[in-house]
This record gives sequence, structure tokens and C-alpha cells, in this order.
Amino acid sequence: MNYRIANNEVCKALIDGENVRGYDIDDNTVFVTADGFCGFIMPKKEIVYDYTKVRQMKNLFNFSEYIKPENEIKPTYNYFRSGKEYCRRFDGNNYYVFIQEKFLKKLEKNYPYYYFQNVEADKDMSKQSVVAAVKEYTGDNEYRYVPVMILLPINILDYEKEK
Repeated sequence: MNYRIANNEVCKALIDGENVRGYDIDDNTVFVTADGFCGFIMPKKEIVYDYTKVRQMKNLFNFSEYIKPENEIKPTYNYFRSGKEYCRRFDGNNYYVFIQEKFLKKLEKNYPYYYFQNVEADKDMSKQSVVAAVKEYTGDNEYRYVPVMILLPINILDYEKEK
């Protein structure tokens, strides 16, 4: 995760008087969002702004519900332009979603990220949050996924018509 970009975005929003919100995930980690569409999961030691200025909100995500093999969505080489926004297609089990490139650029380049979307019956997946995570090795060929960013996909109603 590029903490420089995350800190810069949150600092700019705080200076501009935006409604920056967040919450403590645990004693060492916080979730913070400057716009409500993309949020960062950061260690408190990486924060360079005054975290007391962030308006507290309720805990929105249970990451154990998201980070499961059956919830993984994989990036494809398919891109779509919706207005001024470029979006990348991600394929899940029997569905696909689009994520705006401007959100994906906030992640470090050339670093493997894994994406998960909590699949629930009768939900419109184009409106459900996506978790970006990194794989962290814990030793003895074991690993865990560490969430670093939450983002919302873009809902493209006319994708099928324009293919």
C-alpha cells in the first residue's frame, strides 16, 4: 500500500474541510476514507495527519466475510470507458464488476494485490464493496491476506450495449 498517497489524500481533504470519516479496526490499525468511495486501511504508525480530526463512524466491514477463496475476483485485460472514467473489469464467480483506474492507481505499482468481494445472494454486486489485500507470509509455507484498501466498483448500465 502506498501510504504516501493515502496520507496526501486524507490531508488534502482535511485542509479543504471535507467530511473525512474513519474508525479504529484495532489498537494499531485504522480505516479512513476521504470521499466515501475509496478507503484506506493503515497502521497508526504510518499516519502523518491529526487522526483526532477524522470523524468517527461505526465499523462497516468484517474482513473475514470478504477474504475467502470463493470471494476472490480477478483482474482482466478488459477496460471500459464510462464518461471520463476508465474502468478495469474484474471477474468473479458468474459475475463481473468494474473498478475505476483512479482507485487502482493508489496501490503500489508492480506489487501483487488480491481482490475480494463479499458475495451475498440477491445482491447487486456492481454496488458491493471490494477489498484489496496483500499476501503476507507467516512462515512454514503459510500466509494470510492483509486488507489494505476498500473501494466501490462503478455501476455501468450500458456495458452490454456497447460491447
